[in-house]
Parts: sequence; structure tokens; C-alpha cells
Amino acid sequence: MSTTTRPPVDAFRRRGWLPISQEVYNDYINKLKHEITGPAKRMPGPGTLYDTVGAAPELLEPVKEFKEFIETNAVVYTDVV
Repeated sequence: MSTTTRPPVDAFRRRGWLPISQEVYNDYINKLKHEITGPAKRMPGPGTLYDTVGAAPELLEPVKEFKEFIETNAVVYTDVV
């Protein structure tokens, strides 16, 4: 006897939360996996050291904006550094 309160998978399929076909769902998950693992393989590991600033990968746009905000706001900069 199951003690979970989660509805069965069929309930999610009938209400549109999951595709009706398991094959469509599997294709979507595989496509998503390939989109994610491609860039992830090119990412440096945690603690990677770079000899020069030019050797480091370019920052993502939101990270660039946050970095600029910290560096240009004296109050925030003194609290962070």
C-alpha cells in the first residue's frame, strides 16, 4: 500500500501538465538534456585558476551587471569588500 499523496502520472497527463505520449515526453527530456550538457561541458570546474584576466571565460550578462553595480556603488562596495 502506497502512502504518497501525489496523484498518479495519468492525472498529470489528463490535465495537461505532462504530454499525453511518453514518447513525446522522452524526446523533450532528451533534447533538454543535450541543450544543458553541451554548455556545461565547456564550463570550468569550481576553483579553476586563470593566469590572466583574458584567459578567464566571459561573464554572463546578469553577472556583469551585478559586478558593475557592486564596483560603482561605494556603499555596496565597502559592505562587500
